[in-house]
Amino acid sequence: MTLLKRQKASLEYLEEVRKHAGRLPALDPSARTLLVCGFPNVGKSSFMNKITRAQVDVQPYAFTTKSLYVGHMDHRYLRWQVIDTPGILDHELEKRNVIEMQAVTALAHLPCAILFFVDVSEQCGYTLEQQSSLYHSIRALFTDKQLVIVANKTDIIALNDLSPEHQQLLKNMCTAHTNHDQQHAPLIEMSNITETGVTQVKDTACDLLLAARVDKRKSFAAGARVRDQMQRIVVAKPTKMAHAPIGTRPANNICKQNNIQSKAHIPESVKAARRALRLEKEAQLAIEEASRVESALDTAREHGAREAAVLEVSERAQRAKERAERLAAQAASNTTMTDEKKPTERELMWLGGGPGVYSADLSREYKGMLRHDEYISDVIPEIMDGKNVADFVDPDIITRLSQLEDEDLEAELALDEAERLEIEASLSPQELELMLAIRAKRKLARQKSQAKQHTAQGNHIIPRSKRSRIEDTVDEDLPDSTHRARDAVIQRGRSRSRSRRADNDDAMDTTSDHNDDLPRRATKKARTRSTSRPPPRSEAAFPDPEQKKTAQKVERKMAKKVSRLAKAGEINRKTGPKLERW
Repeated sequence: MTLLKRQKASLEYLEEVRKHAGRLPALDPSARTLLVCGFPNVGKSSFMNKITRAQVDVQPYAFTTKSLYVGHMDHRYLRWQVIDTPGILDHELEKRNVIEMQAVTALAHLPCAILFFVDVSEQCGYTLEQQSSLYHSIRALFTDKQLVIVANKTDIIALNDLSPEHQQLLKNMCTAHTNHDQQHAPLIEMSNITETGVTQVKDTACDLLLAARVDKRKSFAAGARVRDQMQRIVVAKPTKMAHAPIGTRPANNICKQNNIQSKAHIPESVKAARRALRLEKEAQLAIEEASRVESALDTAREHGAREAAVLEVSERAQRAKERAERLAAQAASNTTMTDEKKPTERELMWLGGGPGVYSADLSREYKGMLRHDEYISDVIPEIMDGKNVADFVDPDIITRLSQLEDEDLEAELALDEAERLEIEASLSPQELELMLAIRAKRKLARQKSQAKQHTAQGNHIIPRSKRSRIEDTVDEDLPDSTHRARDAVIQRGRSRSRSRRADNDDAMDTTSDHNDDLPRRATKKARTRSTSRPPPRSEAAFPDPEQKKTAQKVERKMAKKVSRLAKAGEINRKTGPKLERW
């Protein structure tokens, strides 16, 4: 029992989960399913009540249906389930609430035939343009599903009576989706009031879903699983690449298929590395050439060549040497530029003290974004409505705020005074007098309560060692009349105590023959006996020892029961949580 008490919170949570799971609709993902969706208040629940045995609440306001409702029906000797979803509004997915996300989740994950309801009368509160926008925003959820567009509430306005623009909107909605038979989504007129087209909508949706399921089974039996996977792959084929950014250009094979001329993009770092490698090779060749020319000059001098030839070879060697030095310097500079590597965030973290100490400097990412790079270390100002918060700061703001508060207080007091005068003007003299008396009584009661609270707060217990000093201090400040009255009271109290003592002495003289000091001792002893502590209740209630033993035996027996149930005592009626059966 103690273990169950410790797990009480967890058990209660599990019980709530069990109840919630019991309230969830019993959806069968493998069953033949029709799913109804659309804007709120377009007639989805009414249609479900017409074709199934479900009883969904229908009210003339939006979001009557707040969860998924499941109904069942029979068609062609088969059992079908129909799911009624909450209304969906036309906004971003992040702004949809939990109620709308139930419908979106069902559309995304359930294999079914979808009935998209459109209110052509616009009595739902949404125009046909808004309904068409919702259709196109969630059309991606209709992929690989059979779709039927239902034009509801045609008893108010028929499709032929719509404007050409609205008729074109409905046609665009139909042509935007293709069913399994490569046909556009059908558009069916319907009215829940006159029940026109209800059976046609049901039959069309069921036949489309049956045909799609049969074709899918046949294709899988024929080994078309690979073709089905290939149909899900979409290859983009751009046609114009003249002004496309470099990072968004397609691969070369796509460009060749579409006869698109696209140049290869080589990063600048790769170009710099290639340039440095070429300069290194040229510098090496220049050095070899300079050494070869110098060796030829030495050979010419040894063989005693003419001075003109020796001078020409010497100039050639000098030029080769200078060119080699120049190319070597260029190669070294390019190598230094390519070797400059940007430190990673991990390296910066270890240089800055390691994990827990390092704080990333995000301002370095602002380089090149501001007018001057020295601005990146400035504190980012708070902006509101396009202005800096500092623009709203007034040096006299505190004074002005106090003035505004005083004005508000004066205005409230003036309103209260005007209200009081108005009330007093509407009362008779007797009622006015009674009201003033009530106010005075309330004020007096409030003052008494405050005085009482003040007295209670100041009425602290004074230690006995300090009482005499406080009394002496107070006595010095009291008037003479107060001293005389207090002395009279003390003298009277002493006289009364003497008379009581004399009476006691007379009583003791009649019962004792001892000396005069004995009666006073006997009185003290008698007082001590009269104020002695009474015996325990367990002994006083049972004069007979046998009765006392019997009571103790019963007490031990009851204590065993209390200990076995882990209770604090006999009056402990607390029990553990009881699980309800649903």
